[in-house]
Amino acid sequence: MSKRGCLCCGIGVIVVVGLFVLFSWLITAQIHSPKCSIEKFYVPALDKAYSSNKNAATSNTTISFDLRFKNQNGVGSGVYYDALNISLYYYEKSNSGGDLKRLPIGNVSIPGFYQAKVDHRLETVQTFGVPWEEARVALSNRSTTMFRLDLASSIRLKIPIRYVMTTDREKLNLGVNVSVNDQGMKTVPGSLRLTSASSHINPCSILVLVLSVLCLIR
Repeated sequence: MSKRGCLCCGIGVIVVVGLFVLFSWLITAQIHSPKCSIEKFYVPALDKAYSSNKNAATSNTTISFDLRFKNQNGVGSGVYYDALNISLYYYEKSNSGGDLKRLPIGNVSIPGFYQAKVDHRLETVQTFGVPWEEARVALSNRSTTMFRLDLASSIRLKIPIRYVMTTDREKLNLGVNVSVNDQGMKTVPGSLRLTSASSHINPCSILVLVLSVLCLIR
């Protein structure tokens, strides 16, 4: 092969690699995991409007919440959710001091669904093992009680690049502490976002998607 041919071949490889890197960066920069937040969180047993009536307060030991799911990607994209496993916890004071220990109090499984832009899931969970008297004492002392909601699922993203593609399944593990006041409501106004470092989309999944698109373009 002549020197001219080697030079052209080398330039061609550099151009292809450069385009691949640029294309990968452009796609990765525009793909985001869905945003999950708690819009409402209500504990009737801690609502002072009902807790004065002890029978009414102890008979309803459920927790109700509204989960909001927002697709943060562009038009035409979407999110496929596998079943959502929700776990609820109560932070109980330990006997040895002021430390808190996490006490499991309930769970629910929400069927999988497809989300285009924004979606809500309203659930009511029957709790068990909550030390309600301790919680009410804390509230009567002008304090708050602390709960936690954890969410575990797997998702796939639908990305309309040139052809509609979906990423591989990625684990979604999110959670947030929820402070509750004497009205049985969360103390944080507005949305309370669930977060976790493990909720980001795996870059390897994006690279596979890019390679697939490049093959189709060819």
